[in-house]
Amino acid sequence: MEEEVTLGEAIRTARTARHRKMIAVHRFVSASTINAIEHDRMCPSVSILDAISQGLELPTGVWDELYLDRATEPRQALEVGNRLLARPDPPYRCVRRNWLRLLRQSSRYPQVSAELLFALAMMDWRHGHDRRAIFLGRLLSQRAHEHHWTEIEIEARATVGRWLLLRNQSQEALPMLEAVITLPAVGPSWERSAYNVGVALWNLGRYEEAAHHWQTWQSKISQVDLRAHLSMGLGNVALARGQYSEAMGYFESAYTFYGGCVDQTDHVIAALNNCLYTAAMMEDWEAAARWLQEAPQWYGVGEAYQWGELAGTQAEIAWKQGRVEDSRQYLHRAYDLLGDHWCRGWFTSRILHAEMALSVDDADTAVQRFDEVLNALSGLEDDTLRVALVIKAIDIASRAKPRSVKKLNASIRRFRALNTSYLY
Repeated sequence: MEEEVTLGEAIRTARTARHRKMIAVHRFVSASTINAIEHDRMCPSVSILDAISQGLELPTGVWDELYLDRATEPRQALEVGNRLLARPDPPYRCVRRNWLRLLRQSSRYPQVSAELLFALAMMDWRHGHDRRAIFLGRLLSQRAHEHHWTEIEIEARATVGRWLLLRNQSQEALPMLEAVITLPAVGPSWERSAYNVGVALWNLGRYEEAAHHWQTWQSKISQVDLRAHLSMGLGNVALARGQYSEAMGYFESAYTFYGGCVDQTDHVIAALNNCLYTAAMMEDWEAAARWLQEAPQWYGVGEAYQWGELAGTQAEIAWKQGRVEDSRQYLHRAYDLLGDHWCRGWFTSRILHAEMALSVDDADTAVQRFDEVLNALSGLEDDTLRVALVIKAIDIASRAKPRSVKKLNASIRRFRALNTSYLY
């Protein structure tokens, strides 16, 4: 039976086969470090291990299995595995195999086993194995519940609930998240779950329940980013109800919260646009001008589509104020920035374009834009937005000139066929 080769022995064999002195392996790795590694007196960092393989003209990761084998304890294996996973091209299968082996061997240490299980679930999720990650997360939450490991149970259930939301499985996410908030309030994941319960309810079309939940839990959430998200949610509920003053108050709060969070500035443009859009709905042009003055300080922040939404709102304001050419320019910019991102601005820009076309009796362009909206509406999960868009499109089409209405009849029938029963 062959003797198992250690990491140090493998490195020494590779070096001597190339007749390379220790000092000549790599300019950033000293001879004393090489000597300690080869005699298994030192466990190198991943960067040193990669530098040695590079210096010996071997592929990166050639010794990953042996490197992981040095870790005989589960917690040590977690540390070593996470180092390897930090690589630009991580050895996912190798680390997973090692962790699974240790998981089977650590049954006598259930809490350590739980840490390994959670690490495996997180790794699977990061590498696109969603279902396996969710299965492991559920398994861990059950074990944690049986052993009364409250913090681990909160973390596991909160994580699985968030993953299910990201997979648009709100029905399954809801009980997982609701279970978290029945546990003692421990850590940021508990607060995030309290917010995400409202998200799940909203996604399921249970808007009144979502609004009530967020209002109930508002005072119990201290994380600034969650308070901002919560304000945005409540603002959207008020906006859907046509309660514009209330919506503006929530959106202003969200804008202030996001602006004060270093890691949340990407959301500030969405909040700014909601404030601007609400001002437009109220036809409060002074407020709209004030919010537009806020925009330049955030240039370079956020996603392109968010600025596209802002341009779409500017187009709507210009149209309502009778500035037709300005409206066209903003609309062109909105189209460029929005691309195929199906957000509110994508739909409202096309409906506005249809309205502008009908104002000059261009029914063909209006039909094209209405059909784009109709074809995309089936994939829109936000029922309140869908209903608002349908009602607005029907209103615009019904005000068209008689000869345009004939060409619009098919589009109008399709809009009217859509379910509008979810409107507040």
